[in-house]
Formats: sequence, C-alpha cells, structure tokens
Amino acid sequence: MVNIAGDGDATLALTSRAGPKLIIDAIAYVEAVHIDLTVENTAPAPRVLGRVVSAILADPALSEYVQTWAEESRLPDESPSSLSRPPMDATYARVHELLRRADDECR
Repeated sequence: MVNIAGDGDATLALTSRAGPKLIIDAIAYVEAVHIDLTVENTAPAPRVLGRVVSAILADPALSEYVQTWAEESRLPDESPSSLSRPPMDATYARVHELLRRADDECR
C-alpha cells in the first residue's frame, strides 16, 4: 500500500498491474487534465489527486489507456513532465468528471 495523498484518505493498493510507473503515469495524466481544466499550472489538491488516481488504478481499461498514453507521448528524457497533453476524448471526459466529483467531495 502507498499513500499518495499524505492524509490517510487516498491509499492505493499496489497490485501486479499497478506498479510505480503506472502510478506516476496516472498522476501525470490527472495533473494534465487538471491543468487543462483550470488553465493554471497547478496540481489538484492531494486528496482529489489520490481519489482520481485510485479510480484509474481500480479500472483496468483506464489504467491501460493511461499507460498507453504515457508510453506514446513520453519524450526521450522519460520524465513525467515531458508528456504531451492528453487527447480530449471519452477517457479525458471521464477523468474530468472524476476530478469534479472528487473536488466536490473533498470540500
């Protein structure tokens, strides 16, 4: 188990599918969607980030999509900050809705 939120509320169970690289990719994806939505170069609140990343890791289709996005858009330096913006598609809309709901719940 790893707690990415630092508050005990968003503890992620690491499965064989959800290794450290997938967690980093999911965080990068959520932060990229958040930046698009807020037009600010900020990350979502830790509790919000933790909830949305947990939802991605719990859903095999979302996890696979995020992993594919990261692999296809990562520049040679391999850093999460080098990833391109995610396409605005159904997955983007789903993560957007997860962010909105998690933000509402954490207020």
